Amino acid sequence: MKRILITGAGTGFGHEAAMRLAEKGFDVIATVEIWAQVQTLKRQAAERGVTLKVEKLDVTNEGDRKKALAWDIEILVNNAGVLEGGSVLDIPEANMRHQFEVNVIGAPAVDPRNRQADGRTPSGSYCVGIVARGP
Repeated sequence: MKRILITGAGTGFGHEAAMRLAEKGFDVIATVEIWAQVQTLKRQAAERGVTLKVEKLDVTNEGDRKKALAWDIEILVNNAGVLEGGSVLDIPEANMRHQFEVNVIGAPAVDPRNRQADGRTPSGSYCVGIVARGP
């Protein structure tokens, strides 16, 4: 069965995708941004009778990204993402940089296939739907 890495699996779409793929028998590595989420996700998986590996992975942290490269994944579900609302002029520069680091740089850096000539990382995010839909 294929090994799937899911970023941003602490809540929402990433959480449910991790649970359902694990229920179907996939080898799932569900990742969360902070340590506090690790035990919570492990407990939730146990309550559903699901077997998956839970890891702390902050896609903006170089050490975490290097650790993830050793996991030998076959599929990356790039679900980690942040969205700063409001006018670009009103968003602090540090927040803009963090958003770019998470949404653009972080996820491809954890996929070892991107180091190959034919590597690709499909990305999806609820943020795109919010922005596209507008007010």
